[in-house]
Amino acid sequence: MVTVDKDISGRILIKFQDGTVPVLVETGSSPTHAFDDLRREKDEVAKIINSMHNLKHRTILMLTYSAGLRVGEVVKLKPEDIDSKRMLIHIKGAKGRKDRYVMLSEKVLEIMRQYWKKYRPEKWLFSGAKEGRYLSTRTADKIFRNACDKTGIKKEVSLHTLRHSFATHLLEGGTDLRYIGDE
Repeated sequence: MVTVDKDISGRILIKFQDGTVPVLVETGSSPTHAFDDLRREKDEVAKIINSMHNLKHRTILMLTYSAGLRVGEVVKLKPEDIDSKRMLIHIKGAKGRKDRYVMLSEKVLEIMRQYWKKYRPEKWLFSGAKEGRYLSTRTADKIFRNACDKTGIKKEVSLHTLRHSFATHLLEGGTDLRYIGDE
């Protein structure tokens, strides 16, 4: 079951009853992408994520899917962007240079806490190879493609596919198309 409520800023809060895959989206816009072309079955997404034994890589994939993030948003997250008390992720300078908040699921918070204990990120949540830099979008995408290879998925995919899967799964869960924005 999906619940849909407005928050004080006029955004729409969409949340599955079990707490998975929640998101805040703008009203008044509709997706322009062909979801069916990039659609991933939920069990395929689970296989992809579960194929990753590297905690950093698994956290990146889970966060991207569960919050419907763009690859550029996930790699530029800072530790202070995670609000575990309010269960929100602050996305700064998103598409159109707008800030927004997305919901943080309990399951992802659990994994992020394990990640935090192991890596102790300072400036960037996901540090890159170069000192003081965030993980490149190219590297993040390569992580996803490697996970797809491990699970035998041969289609042309990118990490952005998880964002589309997130939106598709909201639609399949009964969310009205008007509430899934293309931010």
